[in-house]
Amino acid sequence: MKELTVGIFPHHQRAEAKNKAVKLKEALQLANIKVIMRKFEGEDGLADNLLLEESSIVVSIGGDGTFLRVARHMASIKTEAYLIGLNTSGSLGFLNCTHTIDQVRKEINNFIKGKFVSSEIQTLKTRIFTEEEKYDGEFINETVLVRDFQSRLPIFQVKVGKSILGSYHGEGVILSSSFGSTAQALSAGGPLISHQLYCVNLVPLSAHSINIRPILINPIEKPKVLIQGSKELKLHLFLDGLKIMMAKPPINLEVSPGNQRIKLLGMSSGNFYNTIRYKLSWGWKKSASGT
Repeated sequence: MKELTVGIFPHHQRAEAKNKAVKLKEALQLANIKVIMRKFEGEDGLADNLLLEESSIVVSIGGDGTFLRVARHMASIKTEAYLIGLNTSGSLGFLNCTHTIDQVRKEINNFIKGKFVSSEIQTLKTRIFTEEEKYDGEFINETVLVRDFQSRLPIFQVKVGKSILGSYHGEGVILSSSFGSTAQALSAGGPLISHQLYCVNLVPLSAHSINIRPILINPIEKPKVLIQGSKELKLHLFLDGLKIMMAKPPINLEVSPGNQRIKLLGMSSGNFYNTIRYKLSWGWKKSASGT
């Protein structure tokens, strides 16, 4: 059996993340757990690929952005390691399930005892075609196609299977997963979606019609968006916040089930609902009179 190895992957520019990483390393080593650390500039440590390949459990330390970067990297090298997020940002994040070193130690101890809770992220696949090029990629949070601010408004036509759902003038479109429902899709008016639901959350961006609304679609139905307009139009494609390419109409964008999976340690449906309650203040609050 492979020796249990915990890989610590802190945000490399945040002092708080680095400090927590050092403290977590010391705490785990006192418990006789093998620990490897991400390499910092001018310091000893492992390069990212080697760390992820040798780890049984990977601890991401930072915010949701750090968690996403680590998850994408883990998916790309198809590691069997489990991922757990330790939050340091204090901002509105939904992916990290722990906030203290003691919580991480507890989850790792549960893993050693075989009494751990886990879940899984399955990616979604994006395919985009234009007259000049094509691109295939996989995402965890969302695919975003948005017009260049100097361009006129394009027309977005949405198809699900063989059925045309509708068309609209607008700024763009977001196709998110349930994990991405609490990110840019939420800011654009999309719904909150339990992480247990595998779906495509199609959210129009600034549609010029009050009747156009977000819709949840089964990935098996392969929702498609055809973008039409003059050749002078420019649109930018983003995957999980990373700019991938610029494209000109006509553009065909399709989302379908992905092939990559990431195993999560300590994250259950309860974590999601607890986060909603605390971060969005979904709860009763005492009034000034105490009632």
